Amino acid sequence: MRYRLTHESDQRQQAMRINIFEGARRIALLFGGVIAVGITGFAVFDTVYVPIHYVVSGPGSSPVRASIQACGQNDGLEYVYKTTPKGTEIRAAICFRAYKGENGEWGIPYRRHETEKGMWWLAPSYSSAVSSHMRSVKEAFEIPQSDLDYADSRYWSERWQKIREAAPWLGGSLLALWVTTFVVGWIVRGFAGIPMGKDTREEDERRRVPTAKH
Repeated sequence: MRYRLTHESDQRQQAMRINIFEGARRIALLFGGVIAVGITGFAVFDTVYVPIHYVVSGPGSSPVRASIQACGQNDGLEYVYKTTPKGTEIRAAICFRAYKGENGEWGIPYRRHETEKGMWWLAPSYSSAVSSHMRSVKEAFEIPQSDLDYADSRYWSERWQKIREAAPWLGGSLLALWVTTFVVGWIVRGFAGIPMGKDTREEDERRRVPTAKH
């Protein structure tokens, strides 16, 4: 009667062998899940502001609703944030028009001329006089009820727009994760001599723990 025994260390090595590729795939899936949940949660639950645009043509003029944001580089810009009774968040942009003065320089009118009718004092948007003027207009401005109703009607359009903007980020992030995982696996398999699509070398697959023979 003849027995062929396997060394105890070989048996332990076979039992405790770790599949690093399977572990890496699970880690990649975990990261993918975190990315998907994070970006989706941001798109669904992040605060959405409905934009409304106003224009101030000069001193003494009230902000007038504009269809689009049309502020130039010389214009001044202030923002007013407000929540409607229904909970819609509004970001109102107030644009202060700039004009070209007699000296050829651009400025924002902040005060009517004391003696010449129809004339304004102009200054750059960063000047203290213009900053004070824009701040006073901003503090006195009240968004009309009609614009509050408009903001409520636009909420879901803005929410879906945010979701559409997040979709490419989600797809791109998951694609980048997949490419990174694939490339790392390809490199490691190349060093280890493991064929693509396999987690072990062919000779390792053929290797079996010897069994006792009678």
